[in-house]
Amino acid sequence: EIVSQPCVIYKDGVFEMWYAAKTLERDAFHPGESRIAHAVSKDGVNWERELEPVFQAELLWEEYSVAYPSVVYDAQNKKYRMWYSAGDYKLPQLMGYAESKDGIHWTRIAQTPVLKKNVNHKWEREAATMGSVIQHGDYFYMVYCGFEHETNSRLGFARSRDGINW
Repeated sequence: EIVSQPCVIYKDGVFEMWYAAKTLERDAFHPGESRIAHAVSKDGVNWERELEPVFQAELLWEEYSVAYPSVVYDAQNKKYRMWYSAGDYKLPQLMGYAESKDGIHWTRIAQTPVLKKNVNHKWEREAATMGSVIQHGDYFYMVYCGFEHETNSRLGFARSRDGINW
């Protein structure tokens, strides 16, 4: 019902986009859900979507929703790397990590969150989420949102050599 939060890369003459495909919350028994979908384009204007989502919540900590994909193609290792937010439909609290050879079939490398909220930091005690990752040299760099509460957020910056330990 809702399409949002796109991440686009350009690889081998093709644009690839991952985005959140959301269903709305109906009532207390039917919470909203978010899955990650995929589309490709040769011109960046006309897109062909996969018929089914390529990634969805499976682990307990992911609850009902995975969203805010950030995808990097690692040319050296010939794989896609994806960081995603998961948890509550309205405000996902944590970030996970998965890898893929084709950008469609994903394997969770980390079974636990790779970026967690930190209750000792007031500005991110509610959530550490919505990260955007780039690779530069030997490091991955992430800008993310830390939430003190649902309506008060700040930007955080993290660095990692492997994309898992931040």
